[in-house]
Amino acid sequence: MFQQNASEGRRPTWVEVSLTRLSQNFRALRHYLSPDTRILSVVKADAYGHGSVLVARTLVEAGTDQLGVALAEEGVQLREAGISIPILVFGGCWPGQESLFLRHQLTPVASDMNSLQRLAAAAEAAGTQLAVHLEVDTGMGRLGVSPRDIVPFMEKARQLPSLRWEGLMTHFSCADDSREELTHQQLVRFTEVMRTLEERGLRFDIKHAANSAAILRFPASWFYMVRPGLLLYGYYPQNCAGDPLHVEPILQWKTRVALLKEVPAGVPLGYGGTSITARHSRIATLPVGYHDGLSRALSNQGQVLIRGRQAPLVGTISMDMALVDLTDFPDARAGDEVILLGTSGDFRITAWDHAAIRNTIPYEVLCNIHPRVPRLYV
Repeated sequence: MFQQNASEGRRPTWVEVSLTRLSQNFRALRHYLSPDTRILSVVKADAYGHGSVLVARTLVEAGTDQLGVALAEEGVQLREAGISIPILVFGGCWPGQESLFLRHQLTPVASDMNSLQRLAAAAEAAGTQLAVHLEVDTGMGRLGVSPRDIVPFMEKARQLPSLRWEGLMTHFSCADDSREELTHQQLVRFTEVMRTLEERGLRFDIKHAANSAAILRFPASWFYMVRPGLLLYGYYPQNCAGDPLHVEPILQWKTRVALLKEVPAGVPLGYGGTSITARHSRIATLPVGYHDGLSRALSNQGQVLIRGRQAPLVGTISMDMALVDLTDFPDARAGDEVILLGTSGDFRITAWDHAAIRNTIPYEVLCNIHPRVPRLYV
C-alpha cells in the first residue's frame, strides 16, 4: 500500500476501509434482527468519514433496503453514483431544494408545514406525488412535530394531495444512556401518536425509530425498519455490553515514520515544549496532524502502534505533524508503518480509545478524519 502511495506522489498517510468487513457487519446485523425487519443504513456525513459512495454501493449489494443521509446534496451524490434504492433525507428540504427531491427521487423527513407546502406545490407542478416521512418529536427537542400538535398538523397536511405519507419516525435522544426510562418514555409517546393517527384514518406503511443503540437495547423499537449507523462501521454505542453481533471496525488509519532522529536529554519537543526528553531519545516525526483529524487533545496522552507494540505520542500535535517516542524501539526505521487507528500484533487502538482521551464519542473521531487523507478500499 505504501508503494502505491509513493508511486502516486502522496505523502504516506492514509485510511484503509475494508468493504468486505462492512458486508460482514451488515450480514451479522441482518441475522440478529427478525426476518421481517427492514434495514435503513445510515451513510450521512460521508458514511461517518468512510466514504459514502463505495460504502453505499457495498451496503446495497449486501441487501440494505434503504439509505439515510442528512442533506439533499448527500442524496444527490449517491443518485449520481448510480444508486437507485430509496434514500431518506433526515434534514428535510431547505427552500429552493424542492426540485432536487423530485428530480432525484429523494424522500424528505418533514417537521414543519412550510416545507411541506413548498414540496407539495413543486410536486403538483410536476404532475407527480412525492413520498414523505413525518418525524415526531418524542423527547429530542430538535426536529419533529410535538405529539400535542400532531393531530391538527396532520389534518392540515393531509389536504396536500401531491404528498404521499409513507413513513412515521422519531429520534431517540438517550438510547445509549444508562437511564433506560428515558427511551421507554419516548417509545410510549411514539406508540401513542401512531395509535392516535390510525384512529383518524392516517396509516403509515413504514414506522421506524431504532438507531444502533436501540437495536441492541430496545427490541420493541424495531417496528417495521431500523436505522443502524455506528454498528455497520464496527463500533458498539456506549452501554451496549457484550458482543451479540461480532462486528469489527472497518477502518484503519495509518501513516509512516517520516524522520527518525537521536535527541539528547533535556530537549523540548514540539510547539510550546510541552514534553522534554528525560533521557537520550529516539524521536520519530509522523506526517499527520490535527488538520487530518489527529486531535491536539491526544498530545502527550495518545498512543500509536508500531512493530506490534504501543508507542507514546510526545509533544503537542501540530497541524500537519506529530512526534512519537521510539526510544524503546531500537529496530525502528524511517518508513516503518504506524497505526493511528487499527490493529498491530496483540494491540488495538479504536475510535473509542481516542474518544476517551478527547472526552467525546467515536462518531466525532471517525467523522473528523479529514478528506485530504486518502481512503483506500481493500
